[in-house]
Amino acid sequence: MQLPRHVIPKRLAGGETAYYYNVPTKYRKLKCSVQNEPLGTDFAAMTKRADVLNGQFDEWDTQRKGLPVSAPNMPKHGTVDWLFREYKISRAYLDKVAVRSRDDYEWAMDQVCNTLTKKRDRVGDRLVRTITPRAADKLYDKFIERETG
Repeated sequence: MQLPRHVIPKRLAGGETAYYYNVPTKYRKLKCSVQNEPLGTDFAAMTKRADVLNGQFDEWDTQRKGLPVSAPNMPKHGTVDWLFREYKISRAYLDKVAVRSRDDYEWAMDQVCNTLTKKRDRVGDRLVRTITPRAADKLYDKFIERETG
């Protein structure tokens, strides 16, 4: 029973083993975007989550080294597409959004990403930092118009 990379076990007071995802200090000092997090006591669930986090770590490390990320249809780091992809694999989404509601969330995220700007580019291709509160309000207004119109 081998542990995934960056996972450390700790024995709890009750004798059970808890697992933690721990990005090495060397990479945290380099501003790694993957955060440390507790993974719980269930080995199977821990392994699945650790695989996701290690995938994110590998992507960050590849980009840090200036190499192209080679997965098909990989959104560019920092774009709205990337943000939504990161959200969909986050614990916030997986733990808090009911499975039956996820289709609605996915639909809404796709609608935002596939909206065309005045320059005829997709919102999803834009860097998150370029989306101003005013631009977000315009997107919201556009969706409200579609719903009522």
